[in-house]
Amino acid sequence: MKYFGTDGIRGLGNKVKSLAFPLGVVLGKMGQVVVARDTRPSSFDIERELARGLLSAGAEVKLVGVVPTPALHYLAKYGKVAVMITASHNPPEYNGLKVIVEGGKLSPAEEEHLDNQLDDEINNPSPCNPCGRVEILSGGAREYKRHVIGQFDHLNLSGLGKTIYIDTAHGCFSYIAKDVLETLGGDVVAVNNDHDGDKVNVRCGALYVEDFAKKLPSNSIGFAFDGDGDRVMAVIDGRVYDGDQMLYNISRHKNARGKVIKEVVGTIMTNGGIERALSKEGVSLVRTDVGDKHVLQAMKEKNLLLGGEKSGHLIIGDKSWTGDGIVTALSFLEVVLGENVKKVREFKTENYALETENPMECYMSDEFQKNLAKTREEIGENARLIVRPSGTESLIRITVEHNKSRVEYGKIVEKFLLSKTYKNQTNSK
Repeated sequence: MKYFGTDGIRGLGNKVKSLAFPLGVVLGKMGQVVVARDTRPSSFDIERELARGLLSAGAEVKLVGVVPTPALHYLAKYGKVAVMITASHNPPEYNGLKVIVEGGKLSPAEEEHLDNQLDDEINNPSPCNPCGRVEILSGGAREYKRHVIGQFDHLNLSGLGKTIYIDTAHGCFSYIAKDVLETLGGDVVAVNNDHDGDKVNVRCGALYVEDFAKKLPSNSIGFAFDGDGDRVMAVIDGRVYDGDQMLYNISRHKNARGKVIKEVVGTIMTNGGIERALSKEGVSLVRTDVGDKHVLQAMKEKNLLLGGEKSGHLIIGDKSWTGDGIVTALSFLEVVLGENVKKVREFKTENYALETENPMECYMSDEFQKNLAKTREEIGENARLIVRPSGTESLIRITVEHNKSRVEYGKIVEKFLLSKTYKNQTNSK
């Protein structure tokens, strides 16, 4: 696809702004469109351009303001389609556009169709006929909070006997997550808990959970969210539980309480140690490409309840059909209250990156595929090699996963992939 990547449109703020108007024209033909944004400096200008495009197509535009992405999924019921302006976990200078329908994100086929429509609109602009109208949809955050609290009103977080620390990364869950946890009885301490778009995700939040964990006192539990709130990482007594670990624990907990979980959905990046641990519990792992849209599609196709990614992006189907950081945190707290948490021993991973101006083009080239085949042959069957073009950055990600191996995989990757010169490429570890 030309514009849509792993999770919607993503890029530097000015680039995204240039695409907002034509995307609005395309989506405006659907009639009613709900729009929300995160805290980034560029989000307001992008919202304005998107709204102009929507209005030019005669749409009824409902502006929600700053709310988490999962809140917009819930509020999408007020329109035919919704758009979240966010770059999720990326730094402040980036932004993005996520297109949402009431049942979740667009399928890969739907997104490809929208990508083609956007390309047509950019190359052959529609005549401007501003005849739509704008409505401010106030109270959306309060409505979403009531919805989440209602799903977990059986929890009494005072029974934890631990203080809950949260890092909302100066993002969309600032204020909201603390309110929800306190309403359910939690003793909560929040950091980076304000709408500061210049600091969103900067050395804080889910991407820096290890730093967060080091600052927490003993006998505590913590949750680090990303900027738009669709992912979260957990910390118990200084030990990090990422998306893989939480997926395992939540599925195990549900099985112990009579909800039969025989399969869960992960991605090609789900750790082999987690797959082995799930197997011991009688649960099979279904792998997809990276991206929650692929996880969601597999869950719906196979009618499965749980799926997620190592990044902390979990979909818990009996609560929500999207990644929701606070729903994931509360579901994990159910496990903690049941004294059923287990830390799985994971296989070792080694990560490398090949910088490239066009990751997919480089990845698909005959030369790269030839070298990739040599790498796989040299590594053999005692390790798992995962190679994927990034959908948000200018690089190809390379991961080697192994268990108790003495082979120096890094030298193999360096020899066959990183040391090679590709056209217009720069290699780096």
